[in-house]
Amino acid sequence: MRGLLALLLGALVATACATVPRAVSIRTLRIGTPGAEGSACHPVAPDHVVSSAEADDARFLDPSKINLLIWNTHKGQDDGWLEEFERLSVDQDLLVLQEAYLKDGLRDFLQRQALSWDLATTFKQYRVETGVMTASSVAPASACVQRTMEPLFSLPKSTLVSRYPIEGSEETLLVGNIHAVNFTLGTAAFRSQLDRLAAELDHHEGPKIVAGDFNSWSESRLSILEDVLVEKRLMRRVEFDDKNPRAIFGHTVDHVYYRGLVVAERRVLESDTSDHAPIWVQFARADESAS
Repeated sequence: MRGLLALLLGALVATACATVPRAVSIRTLRIGTPGAEGSACHPVAPDHVVSSAEADDARFLDPSKINLLIWNTHKGQDDGWLEEFERLSVDQDLLVLQEAYLKDGLRDFLQRQALSWDLATTFKQYRVETGVMTASSVAPASACVQRTMEPLFSLPKSTLVSRYPIEGSEETLLVGNIHAVNFTLGTAAFRSQLDRLAAELDHHEGPKIVAGDFNSWSESRLSILEDVLVEKRLMRRVEFDDKNPRAIFGHTVDHVYYRGLVVAERRVLESDTSDHAPIWVQFARADESAS
């Protein structure tokens, strides 16, 4: 109980002075609201997503090597975070971030690296957008956002679904970047958020990755997560040999799931600039028969 109260207090402090833009609010699912159970994934638009300039050239992911960095950045508020992020981001094809806080330093770095990116705004804090961000060396073929209201704090949690072209293939790679609903009295909102993401997975023919902070800090949440992604969608979870990602109440909360790919390398990286450890995975395109 003491641990839960500490988490609640930390969340309350972290979201102080947070405001939810109206365009974000009207696109956010509220569990239990009549007619609000649809699985719509709202196309990226300037009123609810902050994006890079449209890429001029058409580039493709190399199917033999796709490098992915996943990290809940703790809003980049810890000393030295930006410098460490810049170092870890070198030679990455995809950056999948939760609690991305779009201050000038982060925006300038993304621009210098000529990365394409979308940040699905969750709320603004001190007039700065925060949310899930997916950045890449390749412009997405499409991107859309789903949001689910976190009941206890009335703040959205977002899922950003992006699709990237693959060299030599007509298929695209789906990347689902999720920051899951956290503080709830039950699991209805948590399951709904995953089910809505699953609807996008079901309509995608190519390889797919779902990664992020799932807030899977209980047996019931882990069971739902495994049911939706592994049992029903036949995705695999990346397992780590040397070190586990962040755990809360003894349960890992950061995960990477995949299908239609193989894992070449994976590591949980050391860091003291966030309350979550960064995760690095190198994927390669699997044979069609394995997808």
